[in-house]
Amino acid sequence: MNIGWTENVLELDKCWGTVTQTTPVYSREEVLAKRLASSAGNGKVSEVAKLLEANANVNWVGHPSNQTPLLLAVAWGHEDVCKMLLNAGAKTDVHHKTCQMSILEYAQLRAHMIPDSEGNPDHIREKATPSQVATYKRIALLIQENQKENKRLK
Repeated sequence: MNIGWTENVLELDKCWGTVTQTTPVYSREEVLAKRLASSAGNGKVSEVAKLLEANANVNWVGHPSNQTPLLLAVAWGHEDVCKMLLNAGAKTDVHHKTCQMSILEYAQLRAHMIPDSEGNPDHIREKATPSQVATYKRIALLIQENQKENKRLK
């Protein structure tokens, strides 16, 4: 993936399916943050690493329900991406506005449900597999450890 800045940001919007004649031109920071959120949600470890190296905003909120790159990685069970984002300073005190819960509670909830076929995590399709439950438990533990470390450093 080429992280280099370009004036043509329509390609990003094509990926998000939002290209219109009135598509705005985004700042470099917003393009990097959107790419980070998308890559985090899709579990693309190498792309996340490159974007973090390019100083993409790990705490960018680009969705009405407060979905940060970390929340997207948690929602889809991408443990390695969660580790990377936490190590890069992702905040864990964010609340998912739709679900009205903390990111830790959200990780714990995800152990009991998985997204439906359209990718909607708010509809229970079936119980998570034992492997998924274990992954979400490890993610919840990562978040708890990060919160404890942040409290210790304050």
